[in-house]
This record gives sequence, structure tokens and C-alpha cells, in this order.
Amino acid sequence: MNETRLAILAHHGGSDFKLEKVGPWAKFFEVFYLKGIQIVGFREGPNVVVYNNISMRLLPGIFLQSKVTKVLIVWEPSVSNWLNFSRIIRKQFRAVYLFSEKWRLDDNDMICFWPQGELIASEKKIERVDKIVIFCSRKVSLIRDELYSLRTKVIDALGPQIDVFGPGWSDGKLKRMQSLLRRMIHDLPRMSFRASCNSLSSLFFVPHNYFGVVKVKNEVQQNYKYALVIENSLDYISEKLIDAIIAGCIPIYVGPMLEEMGFPEDIAYCVNPRVESVLEAFELLRSNYELQAGILKSGQNFISSRSYANNHVNTKVLYKIAQDLITRID
Repeated sequence: MNETRLAILAHHGGSDFKLEKVGPWAKFFEVFYLKGIQIVGFREGPNVVVYNNISMRLLPGIFLQSKVTKVLIVWEPSVSNWLNFSRIIRKQFRAVYLFSEKWRLDDNDMICFWPQGELIASEKKIERVDKIVIFCSRKVSLIRDELYSLRTKVIDALGPQIDVFGPGWSDGKLKRMQSLLRRMIHDLPRMSFRASCNSLSSLFFVPHNYFGVVKVKNEVQQNYKYALVIENSLDYISEKLIDAIIAGCIPIYVGPMLEEMGFPEDIAYCVNPRVESVLEAFELLRSNYELQAGILKSGQNFISSRSYANNHVNTKVLYKIAQDLITRID
């Protein structure tokens, strides 16, 4: 194991993952340091490479570097990056780590919960705005079952009742057209006519209340009573839902069935992926204080539980992946 030279790639492209001395990824790197494994750059002759997602530019190395042991951690669903779900590509990897059972292509794939944040203690009383907040990038997908277009339609329908934060919403028409062209090239093998029409219909949409990008999401999110959480697709649960719960918001949630994914079903108000369902949920919640209190209590109980601390918190999840990875490359 002392001869192992390990390279870890960043989430997008072929650059090296930035080593962290603090934060959740510090625990991940610590596992390898303690085992005497040398962390090197991708261009410094590694014999083991960890890929965080797959991109087009990485494909030559994946197929041609036969003597390099390759490991894949999948962070994006098929609607965002179909390359992660190609069986031909997946076969090139010694180990594959996923954050949803629905992403599995092989019995040997390791399934984990998405790494979530830790509970943030706050004793100050916050006067929350009786509005909805959403944190999301403006993205498009031309692949079937995408929910990016639903997100845009809901924001449009809610108008001044929702505040929007995240990159891309202020982009000009030229930049959006360029982004769409890149997406068309990327999605071409899996392109869906319906998804393409949905994305094109809202290509130049600008939210009524857009407030740009913030450095600390929680500090802004905790000022709102409700949080709209629409996953990118119906096959995984990312950090969006738990971030809303940690901030003390009432989540209006569109995503896979929570219980099916190993989460309590009462930690959010779950709705179907339809604009009308979201609007109806908002109106119902505003007038039902008992329902509000129940959702808030269930959410706080969950993120305060031992199960959450052991199975969902980012440091624990990344530590488990690193430990398992060592056994697979030994």
C-alpha cells in the first residue's frame, strides 16, 4: 500500500481536487494519509485515480490508461450527466460509489446517503419572512425526466411570493444561448423532444425577485418561513432538503418518495411534480399552523437523531467511502 500513488480529480473537468485541511473532505484525505498512501496530481503518474463524475475530456484517459486503477464517485443524476450512467464507461472502474439505489448498474456498486451538513446551533430568535425562498442554479437539461424546467415554471407562477438565489439567473441572452448549445452537444445521445421543448420555452426567463449568489446559504435561508426544494430529478436526494431543515424552514418538496429513500416521510410537505401542486401546497401550509409545527418538529427530530449523525453527516459519509475505497484498491 505504501507504493500507491493516488490522484483525486475535482467534480468538473480534469483538475486535481483541492486538498482540504479542514472541512468534511479533510476526513476523506486523512484516511489515506494514515495508511501511508501518497496523494499526487493527475499528471504526476498516479496508479489509482478517483473520478468525481465523468466528463467528455476525461474519456480518453478512462479507456486508454489500462494499468491505472480507476474509482468513480457519482454526484450527478443522468439528467445532468448521462456519462455517469453509461454501462460501457462504468465497466472501466474498479469501484463505483453512488448516492441512490436507483443509480445502481452493478451489484458491487456501493450505495451511500448524500453527504449532509451538521446541525447548526442557534439560540437567537429569528423573525422569518412569510415567503418562499429557493436556492438553485439556472440550468437546463434536454434529457427525459429533468426537473429544471419545472423549477423555472414554479418560480414564474409564484412571482413575488418567492425569492430566488443562485448563479445563472441574471445571464444575458447570448450567454444562455451558448450554454444551451453546449448542453445540446452534451445531451445529444439521450436528447428528449419533450425535455427540449420545456427547456426552450423558458430559456430567457428572469425571476421576479432575484438576489444573486450568497456566500453562506444558511444565514439567508433561515430568514424565510418556507423553502422550495425541487430536486434535479426524481431518483436521488441531494443536500437541498436537509439544508432547508437545518435552516428551520418548512420545505415544500418535489423529489423521490422520502420513505423509499430512507428518510422520514413527515420532514417535508411532499407534492407531485406539477406547478399546480406546489401552489396548492403553499396556500394550504399558510393557513394550517398545526401542519407547519408538525413538519418543523419532525425535521428537527430527524437532524438531531443518532441515525442522522452516523449515516448522513458529510464527514461520516466521506470517511466511510475512503475506508471502503482502500479495501478495493489494496
